[in-house]
Amino acid sequence: DLFTLITGRGGIGPESTAHNIAMFNSSTATGQERWLDRNSVYMNRVDAEALGARDGDTVTLSNALGSLQVPMSVSATIPERHLYLSFHPDKHGTHPNILTASDRLDPYTWQPLLKDTQVVVKLGEGT
Repeated sequence: DLFTLITGRGGIGPESTAHNIAMFNSSTATGQERWLDRNSVYMNRVDAEALGARDGDTVTLSNALGSLQVPMSVSATIPERHLYLSFHPDKHGTHPNILTASDRLDPYTWQPLLKDTQVVVKLGEGT
């Protein structure tokens, strides 16, 4: 089953505030020491239950461009069949943008369509 992966700046929730501030200007003002240790992908509770995933379980996100493994966090703010993941790297070495295509551009702003990436989600590590 395909999910729509939405990427954005930083994590969700009050515990992410300090980390989110560090993400501006590629951390040139704050340094990488304030990066998250590990990015989490946020998923709706209904989808997590259907997958058999619990908060903190590792999931694999994959598409034709690549795959990555990240912990999953349940979030009431994420719509069903959607995921949210920071587009910034973490201290663990996760680079979320390997899943997003830069050749699909908005025709008006010429920005990559980073909010509309289709991925398959599997419980556990591996593809």
